[in-house]
Amino acid sequence: MRKHSIALVILVASLLVFAFPLQTHANTLRATTCSRADVGSAITAATYGDTVNVPTGVCTWTSSLTITKGITLTGAGSSQTVIQSGTVGGYLLVYNPDARSVSTNARFEVSGFTFDMANTGDAGIWINNTSATPISRALIHDNILKNMNAGNTSLDPACLRVGENGDVYGVAYSNIFQDCKVVGENYGNYQTSWNNTIFDYGSANNFYWEDNIMTGNSTFHYGGHGGRYVARFNSYTFNAGTWEVVWDVHGNQPSGVYGTMGCELYGNTVTLGGGTTVVDHRGGECMIFSNIVTASSGSWQVREEYDDSIDPTTNLEPQHVSNSYYFLNTLNSIEQIITKTQDCCNAINANQQYWNYTSMFDGTVGVGSGLLSARPSTCTAGVAYWATDQAEWNSKHLGPDGQFYKCTSINTWTLYYTPYAYPHPLRTGSQTTGAPSPPTNLAAVVQ
Repeated sequence: MRKHSIALVILVASLLVFAFPLQTHANTLRATTCSRADVGSAITAATYGDTVNVPTGVCTWTSSLTITKGITLTGAGSSQTVIQSGTVGGYLLVYNPDARSVSTNARFEVSGFTFDMANTGDAGIWINNTSATPISRALIHDNILKNMNAGNTSLDPACLRVGENGDVYGVAYSNIFQDCKVVGENYGNYQTSWNNTIFDYGSANNFYWEDNIMTGNSTFHYGGHGGRYVARFNSYTFNAGTWEVVWDVHGNQPSGVYGTMGCELYGNTVTLGGGTTVVDHRGGECMIFSNIVTASSGSWQVREEYDDSIDPTTNLEPQHVSNSYYFLNTLNSIEQIITKTQDCCNAINANQQYWNYTSMFDGTVGVGSGLLSARPSTCTAGVAYWATDQAEWNSKHLGPDGQFYKCTSINTWTLYYTPYAYPHPLRTGSQTTGAPSPPTNLAAVVQ
């Protein structure tokens, strides 16, 4: 074969390798039992992308298990593989991805377990990214997490904690959270998250809670420290504990406590055994709509506690509440309007930083809803309209699901927000990291 032909073959082969990367075949390993030692040994033997299966059993763990590799950890079923806390002194399970897991955005998945904290003061699962690079393929699903009290004051406990030392995106779905002092925490990396990331409505770059059942809790969700979260199509029932809040969206506070970057809360069903705060919105941007709440009472509040200047960032968006919309939420079938309860310094006001629903929408104030053809032709900058006959993003619902239009300048309507695809694409495997780019600066040499 001539030399130039060989060179061309090599070039084509190189391009094909990069265009269609070699597939590695993931292995499936099996832990001998559900004991902490046996599960740990199987994880040590696993490599990136592998699956570790844990058999049926009831096992008590007396030390926390930390995983650094992006793997899949699967129990035999939430009623079959039960991990009980024997006072581990922290979280039962921690994912702390190493440099390779972060650089490849490795998938990390946990399913098919009961994690019973047994009211020892221990907490459940912590996805703890310590890198400045976000990870976006975390899945926690089909588990039961239960019996977590607030006994351990040395840590910030939750049944599922997401982030704090780095940004984590992904989805928690089809879990049962029972008698957790706090169900979920969504934190970012404080000033680093504010300085280096942005919050966009309808983006994959959020942590999603969907189709979970949560009962008997004092607090359902906390957001803060540069974090962001989306809660949609969940069922919440307060039937025990001290009433605190369903959705907390933290603002900035002294001593380096940074606010939540943003949230979306929609399509949830909430039943409260007593009166509590439903929404406590203290920072960031939020889209809160179509939630159904049944309760003896419940407050929906927006407030500003501290000036942004005490925790400066380079982000163009403020830490205080801004660009936020609330519509079609009901308490005992009555439309709920969010109320400003505190305003220390940054002057958050209706129809300036936040907008409420109005059933008689004429394009001058608030948020309207209805057919797109019924949207007013004129509008004031900042108002918005939810068009109920537009877009199909919910594959479990036949027909249009709704789309959000914002008046971006006088009499100018702009398509602004369509909710992210539901179910989350990670659930169906349709979200991928993509192939690496082909090599550049290559040339065929003819001799």
